[in-house]
Amino acid sequence: MDGEGSLSLARRYHRDRSIEYSVRVAVYNCDRPVLEAVQKGWGGHLASVGPRHPEWRAAHSLIWTNSAAAGVLRALAPHLRVKARHAAALLRFQAHVNESARSRDPEGRLLPITRREQRIRARFHAQLKSMNRRGSPVRSWRKSGANSSVHEARISGEYLAGFVDAEGSLMNAKFRAASPGRWYYRARASLDNVDGLVLREIQRTYGGILFRQRRRKSGWRVVYKLVWTGDRTERLLHPILPHLRVKRKQGELLLRFIQHRSQTRLRQIGTRANPLPDRVIALREEFHARMRELNARGPR
Repeated sequence: MDGEGSLSLARRYHRDRSIEYSVRVAVYNCDRPVLEAVQKGWGGHLASVGPRHPEWRAAHSLIWTNSAAAGVLRALAPHLRVKARHAAALLRFQAHVNESARSRDPEGRLLPITRREQRIRARFHAQLKSMNRRGSPVRSWRKSGANSSVHEARISGEYLAGFVDAEGSLMNAKFRAASPGRWYYRARASLDNVDGLVLREIQRTYGGILFRQRRRKSGWRVVYKLVWTGDRTERLLHPILPHLRVKRKQGELLLRFIQHRSQTRLRQIGTRANPLPDRVIALREEFHARMRELNARGPR
């Protein structure tokens, strides 16, 4: 939820120009079986939203609304970090709605809410819209005090696995070597998020190098990146591998590649005087090709 989840307050206009607001929680992913497994335990409505590009895999959404969404949020709120404020605001809205009596007409239909109530609900909507805006301020990993995390507990392997499944990248990077026609390969994992503080918390326990990236567009929020390379990637993989769902195959393949390197003479990339044997290079190319296949946006 902290990664690919959407927490929002939906606004709908009726024919009589009255406005209704409803709590909406959604999770998006290309791996439909994973969302189906979530649905079995948590309910929700599962739908296909189609790929954003004709050659990409189809995307799917699992959606909860109103009281069902509030139930999901109450269960997840103690564990959320990136979207903790979103969840708190939505739960306050739902509590307000539950306490507000609505009148009905003689046929039992709900009457439009009063103007005063419309203003109250509009303020909730504006607050959530501001939180979800691409340019809205987010906690920076360089700041503390008021921006410090409300969580004192160490980030668990289960939480981090969900974060990697949603926001992570596991790959076997390929680089051109100094020798003509030669390549070398290195394990690489990364996490991207606009909340720099949660990445700092992950770094404290699991290592990695944290840095700030340039804004993709003027006015958008800054995106932070936490990166592991080479053998350091093992420090990330071992705690999360038992809990990965979307990227389990990538995690297992990357760990096998790291183990292969550790068992290979001249385990790094070889040298100009002592290059790696062709069979070793061919095996590493197989690792690289298989990882690219698993990470492809198109159909697998």
